[in-house]
Amino acid sequence: SQGAMLSAAVAFAEPSMFAGAVLMSGAILPESTGKAAILGRLVGFPLMATHGVNDTVIPIELARAGYQACAPLELDLTYQEFDMAHEINQESFEAVTNWLRAQLDK
Repeated sequence: SQGAMLSAAVAFAEPSMFAGAVLMSGAILPESTGKAAILGRLVGFPLMATHGVNDTVIPIELARAGYQACAPLELDLTYQEFDMAHEINQESFEAVTNWLRAQLDK
């Protein structure tokens, strides 16, 4: 989750340096969007996010709020929730794997 939040902050700060990002069981903090969002540099940025509906470390409501707040950024966002806690289960792993394959095929 900390890796997800750090990945978002770094990728959003310099999106041209990254082909996309995967955030698992994390959240997007408002301060992460920063200058790139203002300059429109995040439009179309590929982002995959997964979260567990039973997560007690980072509640699902916090994750949902962060990703909903990203709507004006016009990211190419794929967000999926899974019946899991603060973890990576097989279903979420497969979803990320499939997303990465699709990104590599572009």
